[in-house]
Amino acid sequence: MRELPILLLLVLSLVACNTRLSLMDDGTEGCDYSQCNSQEPQFAVLNVKFTRSIVQRSPNIFLMVGRFEDQNYLDTIRTDTVPAYRDFVMIPVDIDHYYTVVAQYIRGKDTIYAIDGSYVYKTFYYQCDSVCWQIKGYNLNVKLKN
Repeated sequence: MRELPILLLLVLSLVACNTRLSLMDDGTEGCDYSQCNSQEPQFAVLNVKFTRSIVQRSPNIFLMVGRFEDQNYLDTIRTDTVPAYRDFVMIPVDIDHYYTVVAQYIRGKDTIYAIDGSYVYKTFYYQCDSVCWQIKGYNLNVKLKN
């Protein structure tokens, strides 16, 4: 009769240990990998916002590597092929460089230049048990202020 309570305690402790082990967090449950890019990026895509107006529907955008003062011209992006509902262009570029974009707007006899620049680089962070990569500095804005 004395063995029954001891046996019962032994069974309950084993059940409690098994339950506790199954509830332990192994670090992967609850991890959201939907925003994790596990592949190290080799290039970036600049997202350059520009202004469309009735007067100037398609400004030219000039891409330079380095700062504006360096005048290291890389390419001209024509915005006349961009669909009318979009006010941005996407330009593939190398990582770990400073880029300058210049938009040329014509208003009557005046020429207006809008300039923006940024250092484009990659960085990483840890998401549970994975390394996730991201690009920084890829959003540029050469929109006109009213």
